[in-house]
Order: sequence, then C-alpha cells, then structure tokens
Amino acid sequence: MILTIQEKLFLKEDLKLKSKILVLALALGIIIFITGCVEQPPETPPENPPIVPPEEPPQLSDITVDATAPSTALVRRNVEISGIATYDKGIVEVIVNFKGAGVEGIDSFRTFQCDNKTECAYSANQEYASPGTYTVDIITLTADYQIKTISKTITVSGGEAQ
Repeated sequence: MILTIQEKLFLKEDLKLKSKILVLALALGIIIFITGCVEQPPETPPENPPIVPPEEPPQLSDITVDATAPSTALVRRNVEISGIATYDKGIVEVIVNFKGAGVEGIDSFRTFQCDNKTECAYSANQEYASPGTYTVDIITLTADYQIKTISKTITVSGGEAQ
C-alpha cells in the first residue's frame, strides 16, 4: 500500500491529535481522582447544635477561720496565735506564717496537718527578736483545693535585741 504525501501528513497530524486527547483525558482523570467525583451533590452544612446555657457553679460553703492573737508583744517573749478553722468539705492543713519573724527577717512557718477533718484547731508560738510591726498570715487549705487567708498585725516593742 502506497500512501501519498498528503495522506502521510494527515496520519501524522491525526496521531498528534489523538495523543493530545489522550493526555487531556489522563489529566482530567487525575483531577477528578484528586478532587472527587464531579457528579457528587454539594455538601449540606451541618445543623447548628442547640446552644446550652452554662451551668451555674455550685454554691460553695464558707471556710471559717478565726484566730486569737495579741495586738502587742514584747521583744524576746513568745507570741501565741491560736484558733480554729472549719469547712464542711474538709481541711487539709493550716499554715501560720510569722512574716519577717525568723533569723534576719526571714518568714517563719508552722504547719498543722488536719487530715480532711471539718474542724482543725491550731496553736503556734513565735519569739520576735526586734521591735517593729509584724504581720501573721493564717492560711487554710481545703480538701477541694480552696485557700483562705486571714492576717493579724502584731506590734512588738521593748528593749534592744540581745
């Protein structure tokens, strides 16, 4: 079979056209594969969930801390702080912090373990070496991780420290 030049050119162009169509079809197939089927219906937006108002936090019972402390004291004399802490869900510990009362003005702590009892008595002593006004913090830690602090002020007077 003898082909004319015109037929040969037509066959070459036909082959080029077929290869272009094949490449385009392949590219379209890849795009459809990556993005999903063209015939899929559009996604409907999800329903809005109902708005639930926030719950009120439960009312916490009060932590009661009382402390008996003198308002004045003398240098080199014991100062006693005592009291009772109460809380119906239990008290873990009571800490008495004699601020600035330790050596060279460092805070001095007394810790009382209460073992989750609803009532915890405490009593702590401290001697002050220098005259001045001092603060004592009584810190109560509860079983449900609450903290309550009360403060007392003591004015220490008297002779020079020895």
